[in-house]
Order: sequence, then structure tokens, then C-alpha cells
Amino acid sequence: MDQNWLEQERLKQERLEAIRKENLLRREQDMNRKMIERENDKNRKLAELNQIRQQRIDNPIQIECPRCCGKREYDRRKGIIKCPFCRGEEELIEAHRYRRELDGPIVPAYSPPPPPPVYRRQPVYQNMRYNANVQKKSGGGDTALWVILLVLGFCCCFPIPVTILTARSKMSDGIKVFLIVSTWCVFLLMGMVAMYMPDSSDVPQSAMIETPFSSEEIEDENYEEIVDQLKRAGFVNVTAQPMEDLVIGVVKKENAIDKVEINGKDSFDKYEQFRADVSIKVFYHSYPIKNENTSDTGETSTDIAEQTDLVDETTTEVSEE
Repeated sequence: MDQNWLEQERLKQERLEAIRKENLLRREQDMNRKMIERENDKNRKLAELNQIRQQRIDNPIQIECPRCCGKREYDRRKGIIKCPFCRGEEELIEAHRYRRELDGPIVPAYSPPPPPPVYRRQPVYQNMRYNANVQKKSGGGDTALWVILLVLGFCCCFPIPVTILTARSKMSDGIKVFLIVSTWCVFLLMGMVAMYMPDSSDVPQSAMIETPFSSEEIEDENYEEIVDQLKRAGFVNVTAQPMEDLVIGVVKKENAIDKVEINGKDSFDKYEQFRADVSIKVFYHSYPIKNENTSDTGETSTDIAEQTDLVDETTTEVSEE
């Protein structure tokens, strides 16, 4: 019985081994067949491309127009050759049509650059960023959370145990009442101080705002647009100051930017961070402002002179009569 079972197992193993070898042989034959097919396809494509290249050499495109002798233009993708002078148009032969392997990839047409970004109006402190130093100084926590923790800590550690120990002591009743009342008064006073303490993290002066441009990008720009962009970015202390340095206005344009000073410095980079309330001065070219007082005095002097002339004429007429 055991020998028959062993013989069956041996025959089964041999059958499985034969099937495995047959599968491996079939897989190897399939791989070889695919490699041969790929190689044949490659050789066939190369022969076709060589044939097309030879046809292009044997039958070149005639650039000269047979009608007007002008220079014609051809497009391999559309398969046409056109004369821009006489509007003559012909079809190219199949060998001269577009082939990626021979003519290369199609270069896309020129596309214009994207439009500049539009500065949208935002709230004053919408794009503020807090740096790590300010958060460390401010504590980085909420006042209400600190008050709750302070109250729980004092209730568990300070006033209740002191009250129990004082009540169980052998001191007189007056001293016990004084100690208990003073302990709870000190506890309540400290809680009120912590509750009404201002939170430094809510102060908007610690906000850091990025500049929308650099000092080199604003040369000869209109000062009104620059002031508007700074205010949209979130800066609140922006002032425009005329220089009154124009005489003719040929070299330098009116209302053109000369420089922008941020905290006294006229050189800064794009996206550089400053405080929201930093002092920003925008200097622009302008004509000198006329003094209205001098013009008024001139007009009054001319009026006085005319009145004096009238008085002299009337006096001469009266003397003649």
C-alpha cells in the first residue's frame, strides 16, 4: 500500500515538473517571438524612413513659384505649399508631409506672458504673519485658559488647605478668622488681576506684513498706485510727500516715484516683512506749489494803484474847473 502511494506521488511530481518546464519553455518562446517582432517593426520603420528620406532627396520641394517666380512657403503638417504673392497653392507629395521621426517635435507658437497679478482689497490684518519671537514673548496662550488653570491650582493648593489647617489649629478665634479672611482676599485679588490682564497676543502691532514689490520695481511709477497697493497690503501709516523739484517736466515726469522709505530705509526686497504700523513715506516728483498769498498781495497792489490813478484824475479835473 505504501509503495503504491509513493509511486503515485512520484508520478505526480514528475507530471508537475514537466508542466512547469513546458510553461517556462512556452514563456521563453513568447518572449523571443515578441523581441523578434519588435526588432522587425523597428527595422521596417527604419527602412520606411530611409525610403522617405531618399524620396525627399530625389524629389526636392520647388521653392520658386512657376507662375510669378516668387518664393513659396510650405507647411508639412497641412501638406500644402503656398505662394504669398500670386496666392497659388499646391499639395505636397506624401514623402514631404510631416513625420515626427524626420522633422522633430512640433514647436508651439509663441504665447504671450501671463497678465500681472491683480491686487485685491483685503482687510488690514488679513495677511499678517506672526514670527516665532513674538509668540515666545507673548506666551502663545489664551488668557481664559490661564485664568482657569490659576483658579484650579489655587483652589487645590492654597486657600482650601490653609482654611482647613487654620480651623483645626489651637489659635484663638480672632486670629483664625483674620488668617482665613486675608487668605481668601489675597486669592480673589490675584484672580481678578489675572482676569483683567491684557493679552499681548491680541495686539495688532506685532503683525508682520509683506511688501508687494521691491524698491527697484517702482521706479517712475505713479505714486497713487503705489500708495494704493501699500494700503491694500495692510500698511496703515503711508504718507505721500511731493518733492517740488520739476521745472519743465521733460526728464522726470510729474507724479512719478523717486523713492519709497520704509522706516527710514529706501532699499528693501519684495515680500520683505515689516510691522503694520511702520512709517512709510512715498516721495514723488512735482512742480513747485504756487503761493496764494503772494498772488493775492499782487492783485491788491494793482487794485490800489488803479484807485490812486482815479483819485489823481478826479483831483486834476476839480482843479481845472
